[in-house]
Amino acid sequence: MRLPDRLLFSFLPLNDSTEAGLQLVRGYAADHAAARPVTLRLDEDLHRLLSARDEDPHSERMQALSAIYRRAEMYNWLAWRFRETFVHATAAQQVKLRCVEEMKRMAS
Repeated sequence: MRLPDRLLFSFLPLNDSTEAGLQLVRGYAADHAAARPVTLRLDEDLHRLLSARDEDPHSERMQALSAIYRRAEMYNWLAWRFRETFVHATAAQQVKLRCVEEMKRMAS
């Protein structure tokens, strides 16, 4: 990856230090370095979580939604800076909206 890109990646506001979050960032970096369109990789996680709507305990579900939301935010942060490879900013925004809707539903 080019040095300016590495620098921008180093400033990524990473609110998720889990292994899954770090793997996601590594995948994003690898795709970007290869000049490939960077896929969101969150759609399936959200779909799986919404499909198992009432099977998980409330607190675990809320934490999972929050993690997906933060990861979508991270994607959008990168998309703002690397528009040529992070081409799914609209999908990331939709993921965030679905997370918020589900969290509101759970809170009511």
